[in-house]
Amino acid sequence: MRFFDLTCRLASKLLVEQRGRRLGLRERISAALHLRVCLMCRRYDNQLNIMDKAIGRWKSYREGPESDEK
Repeated sequence: MRFFDLTCRLASKLLVEQRGRRLGLRERISAALHLRVCLMCRRYDNQLNIMDKAIGRWKSYREGPESDEK
């Protein structure tokens, strides 16, 4: 994969994968360069960030004091 050959499909795949594993240097650079020029992928990345935060809040709510009583 060359730095500037990253399609939106591959970029979105990397954006999802980076939440589960550390991307390699080439992958990180390619994704960062793609995000600089692609508005839609930046929006998608923002949506993923919002979902990550919401899931984190939901998990902390589910693991709160009420879950200990059950």
